[in-house]
Amino acid sequence: MTVFRQMDRVLLRLRPLYWSARGLIRSRTLAFFVCQRQAQLPTPDGTEIRLGGVGREDIATRLAVARGDDPREYCARLTAGHWVIYALGSDGDIQSWGWLTAPANVPQDSPWEFGIRMRVAPGSGFLWDYFTMPDYRGRGLYRILLQHSAEQCFLRGARRALGYADVSNTASSRGLANAQYLGQAEIHVKRFGPFCQISRHGFRQTVLVGGMVELDALLPHTV
Repeated sequence: MTVFRQMDRVLLRLRPLYWSARGLIRSRTLAFFVCQRQAQLPTPDGTEIRLGGVGREDIATRLAVARGDDPREYCARLTAGHWVIYALGSDGDIQSWGWLTAPANVPQDSPWEFGIRMRVAPGSGFLWDYFTMPDYRGRGLYRILLQHSAEQCFLRGARRALGYADVSNTASSRGLANAQYLGQAEIHVKRFGPFCQISRHGFRQTVLVGGMVELDALLPHTV
């Protein structure tokens, strides 16, 4: 009986460590979609689709404030060469927006999941961090922005444009499908403390938080 009591005491001491370790394990399953170039782009009524780069820090600041994020982070995205695409109402309200990475000459790293950087090479466009203000949801703005975003990637030399959504986010997945993006693959991302494992059928890579995964390795043009 003494041995069992000692084991119970040891397990009791280890229990907080166990739950603490479980809290460091997080995972997401992401559905990636790919878009080919479309012959005609939709034009929303009373809304203008605009693209902003370096010099539009005023727009980046407005978006960050609307999301409760740090404006310096959003401005740094522009400085790093990423683009923001947004739907502007006739009253000056920014209704919906997203970010795209479409390098023309050298690879660019865009923010991704769990602090990982997604390295995008010339020839690919990568769409990320899309958001529609609550008052403007249900109007198809996300779908329209996705279509215009893909065209902006193609104008910069991309042969494909990729977007993604968490598989549990049916609204985002539906928006991608309605924008004529085709399902490409499911990507599993799991974080174990300071490590992240990224995998799909035939691919597996482990990186540190803050590390990098190459989009063309994760999803080759032939996948």
